[in-house]
Amino acid sequence: MPRQPRIQDEYMIHHVVARGNRKEKVFHSDGDYIRYLQLLERYRDRYNFHLFSYCLMDNHVHLLVQQSTTPLSKFMQGIQQSYTQYFNKKHTTSGHVFQQRYTSYPCTEDAYLISLIAYIHKNPKSAGLVPSVADYRWSSHQEILQHSTKNLIDADALFALIGRTRKEILPDYLRWIDEVDEEIIENQYMSKEEKELARANADFVKLEQKIAKKKYKLPIILSLIDQYQKARSIQLHPSDYRKILTVLCDRYSPAKTKDIAAETGVVSSRISAIRKEHAEGQFPPQLLLHIDNIIARIEEEERGQA
Repeated sequence: MPRQPRIQDEYMIHHVVARGNRKEKVFHSDGDYIRYLQLLERYRDRYNFHLFSYCLMDNHVHLLVQQSTTPLSKFMQGIQQSYTQYFNKKHTTSGHVFQQRYTSYPCTEDAYLISLIAYIHKNPKSAGLVPSVADYRWSSHQEILQHSTKNLIDADALFALIGRTRKEILPDYLRWIDEVDEEIIENQYMSKEEKELARANADFVKLEQKIAKKKYKLPIILSLIDQYQKARSIQLHPSDYRKILTVLCDRYSPAKTKDIAAETGVVSSRISAIRKEHAEGQFPPQLLLHIDNIIARIEEEERGQA
């Protein structure tokens, strides 16, 4: 059956879902997530499209975009191809990372935008990866809640389109986060055979749930970093050590901010600043590589225990 042509009218809003080839993971580390967000920013600036929402799952991506005069297909091709080149080089692989044809659902009713954004942001919680939407790091949920010059989405354009201020929209948005019915949204935007896209990460939920339990206490995280230094015959700078510890604790440990701060000899606000630097992609590549290597070792051990 021939493929149906995409609706690509100027200024059309699209809910885009790009899934991993054969449902495989497209993000293996924090560095992978950050690189994809950097590419989103680069192509957004190059082609002047509005990004209203995003959520990066392990093996698929949700984007809510409004194209300008440049067709959706052009900038999506650029984003996907650039990430594929990065991914294959980093992970020493070849071939497709994403399925060849991403899926896009035109959104023709502005009234549905807030519920659709809530649905996109709710994906990690619905999949059982996090207890609340606010706990997931790789979505634009926080960017809807508060303004920042570092925000990737164009919240002002979104609010202008809807005709309401952030203050006016937030109560409805937060209500939708609690009440949005995934089945209704999927029926609105997705054909029957494509509904599985909303739960495309199901094959990986079991592993992620284990990680989400954050079962490693602070001394174990410290030991993992020390083992890494010993294995690589390196001595991390105290500042880098502190940043690595913060990222690993946030991912794997129930350790509190004050405990991380006390262990590394700084005040709690410094740990909060480190989290912000990491979320905004300000860590240097070498530091991200150290983090990725330690995470890879932890995940390998997790799989061995499964």
